[in-house]
Amino acid sequence: MSSEHRVTPAEVIVEVRNLTKTFRVPHAKRVRSFAHLRDMFSRERFTAVDDVSFEVRRGEVFGLIGANGSGKSTVLRLVAGLTRPSSGVVLRSAGVNGLLSLGEGLQNELSGRDNAYTVAVLAGLPPWAARDKLEWIAEFSELGDVMDQPLRTYSDGMRLRLAFAASVAVDPEILVVDELLAVGDIRFRQRCIDHMKGLAKSGSTILVTSHSPAELEDVCDRAIWLRNGRTMSIGDVGTVSQHYANAMRDAVGPASVESDGSMRIGSGEAELADIFVTTPSGIPIEELRAGEPVAVEFTVARCDVGRAIVGVSLSLEDGTTVLDLVQDDEERGVPIAPGVRFRIELERLDLGSGDYFVDVGLYAPGWTHPLDYRWHARGFTVRGPGQPGKLTPPHSWSCETR
Repeated sequence: MSSEHRVTPAEVIVEVRNLTKTFRVPHAKRVRSFAHLRDMFSRERFTAVDDVSFEVRRGEVFGLIGANGSGKSTVLRLVAGLTRPSSGVVLRSAGVNGLLSLGEGLQNELSGRDNAYTVAVLAGLPPWAARDKLEWIAEFSELGDVMDQPLRTYSDGMRLRLAFAASVAVDPEILVVDELLAVGDIRFRQRCIDHMKGLAKSGSTILVTSHSPAELEDVCDRAIWLRNGRTMSIGDVGTVSQHYANAMRDAVGPASVESDGSMRIGSGEAELADIFVTTPSGIPIEELRAGEPVAVEFTVARCDVGRAIVGVSLSLEDGTTVLDLVQDDEERGVPIAPGVRFRIELERLDLGSGDYFVDVGLYAPGWTHPLDYRWHARGFTVRGPGQPGKLTPPHSWSCETR
């Protein structure tokens, strides 16, 4: 079946109908004869995407959520036309001239400026327009001082900033972004999210994948949850995110109530302890004024795994999240060991007056399941005028072994 046709209704930009993609998986055995070689070419089939259907309208941000191997990236590649479906169709009324995976196609020996020009041209800009956009790309990516240095001298974060800025410089009709929200630099990630929201308001259609329900809720209008290539839930992003979060909790059993009144869920492969809200000097507090600095500290008391995604969030009593921060690499996680104490320091907490709660969690790499998640681990009160709603204040992570 064809992977691209033109959609008749102008408001529907992407329509996916009964999309299925299968791959042949080689047998895990050595080739000792022509018979064995034939066996390799009669490989077993693996279904990565199984009868998935959805549509995305002009100006909409559509999210795909699920654990590693759920089929999210395969769906994006099918939508972008980079691979053909085994059955079903992808109908588009506009071309995909955004990016798929940040950093794909960048050349280490070229300068940042030359890479930006190449990515912008490949994204759809004519050469003269790409040259005119170079200063905007340098400013947005915050790489103006190093744009003429070879890409091999860039950190991963710098490469990601360059790739995003160059790709969106074209004001894409359809932007597909695979795991943008896993970028370690949370401040720049928020800038990307704000820019994507602006693109959507201008009429761009955006598809984005993530492991994080909270971050999808921040940027998306609707979403689809995939598991093993199949649709588990589709609709309003808040509803889909809740379904996904509930399933993650169900996978590790019911929550338990701790002696301090907090709730705990997790596989038991790790254990958090000694969770405190403190001043920057480390003194535990239960109350602060809006705009003051604050820190959250916690210790890995026990673990049977070597890496985990480490996160802290703040919420209201009704469960509304106002802050959600993750340390570094959300795909591979960070090293953990018994006795390691994590600390995140927020330069200022501009929250409105009221009572708030701290959640602290360790997740398996790829967000497959919680190792130990402490809900309402600590409570504190904010006094004085502040800004209600979700925020991402300047902050820094640190850890030490005790």
